[in-house]
Amino acid sequence: SYKYITSGSSSQTSKEVELGQEIIKKIIKKGMSDYEKVKAINNYMIQNVSYDSENYKKNTIPAASYTALGAMEKKIAVCAGYAKMFSILAVCADLEATYVTGDTPYGYHAWNQVKVSGKWYNVDVTWDDPVSTDKAFDDHKYNRYSYFLISDELMYKDHKANNAKHTC
Repeated sequence: SYKYITSGSSSQTSKEVELGQEIIKKIIKKGMSDYEKVKAINNYMIQNVSYDSENYKKNTIPAASYTALGAMEKKIAVCAGYAKMFSILAVCADLEATYVTGDTPYGYHAWNQVKVSGKWYNVDVTWDDPVSTDKAFDDHKYNRYSYFLISDELMYKDHKANNAKHTC
């Protein structure tokens, strides 16, 4: 049984774990390092999940956008859905990960911490996934990597964690 490795008591549904395992079978190859696994998960999510900006702007975000299942099935999410999906995929790939909540200059936010080769790092897939209103910009092929495996010093320039478990 898989559980989000968080400070809370959230747990995944069996459907989320099943979908997570299917995704991991497709993107993780035997012999990959922790770094390669995290990068594969990060890239998969950026290529396959879109930020629910339309509903965010209207203040009509459906409950599914806050869940890993919504991110995996509907391919659309807000930060909580992204971070929960990342947690599930990381655990399914035999990585340790935590779900972190906190604040940014834009309001409440969620992201992750992940252990790579014995050290903890911050990763914010949501903020690395470009949101574009320009239809000519193919945002699913572009990854900023600005919030990929970064230290607390860099992360906390614009993120303030409420429940971070690890020093990164």
